[in-house]
Amino acid sequence: MKKRLLIALAFLFPLYLCAQFAYALIVREPYPSFMLPGFSRIDNNTETYTLADKVYNLTFENGETKKYDIADLNTGLSKIAIGRVIDLAYFEDGFEKTYNSKQKKYYQIIEDIVGTETYKKHIIAVRNPKMTPSQKEKFTSWLISTFEETLSQKISSLRIDRIKVLRDFKKGTVLNTTITDSNTIIP
Repeated sequence: MKKRLLIALAFLFPLYLCAQFAYALIVREPYPSFMLPGFSRIDNNTETYTLADKVYNLTFENGETKKYDIADLNTGLSKIAIGRVIDLAYFEDGFEKTYNSKQKKYYQIIEDIVGTETYKKHIIAVRNPKMTPSQKEKFTSWLISTFEETLSQKISSLRIDRIKVLRDFKKGTVLNTTITDSNTIIP
């Protein structure tokens, strides 16, 4: 009996690993990948391209306001990771769709195979989870305290603006910047 069980496990384990890999690839691509959404210029045949970013406006207790780059925080986390959590916490709707054409085809094939309802329930819900109020409160406390520790000043408010930056494809110069969404956090 044990021998048969071991033989069955030996044959089923590779199948389990393949299924786990497929699910991980569908839900959240492993890094590095050939389909990185950060390469927004990959399908560009025009003279300009648009990038999405965030601007952090800090207002201190003395009334002074300053723009700050999140990459300068001493967190040990990447700007992308912090930006992702900020999107989940403060901008629940309208996640940036930065997929290139290969990714769009890839995700459309997956959606066609599993069905739209299943795709939204098991893939989109995992990729863009909802934060609970306690998680949001904990993250807000951490974010504000990290800014205060880094800058050695008390913050009275933090306004996060999501922006779109239109850039020249060849020169890389900024042609236009527009605010698409904004959220103010008061500690």
